[in-house]
Amino acid sequence: MSEYTPDCWVVIEIAMEGTTVQRILSSWYGGWAGSDSWRLSSGITEVEELEDSYVIKNHSGSVYTCYKKRYGMSSYTAGILEDFKKQAPITMVKKYERTN
Repeated sequence: MSEYTPDCWVVIEIAMEGTTVQRILSSWYGGWAGSDSWRLSSGITEVEELEDSYVIKNHSGSVYTCYKKRYGMSSYTAGILEDFKKQAPITMVKKYERTN
């Protein structure tokens, strides 16, 4: 099981084979010595809401701790999302709300 705590994150919905899957598009700032990075989760299976964050489990077993104040995208991640939209029917969840 991998654990992640992104600097920025959003939930996107991807229409696949007659169903809609919610996934986390997350990113990390690279700082002065590195480059920014991003990750797309395998699909949300369970959400636990805490006071300042969500603990979100995914199909792969990975767990994301997503702080509410960090919800959003960097310009880097916005570009990645635009590239995804060219390949698949994707919508961004404007305001994250639990689905389970």
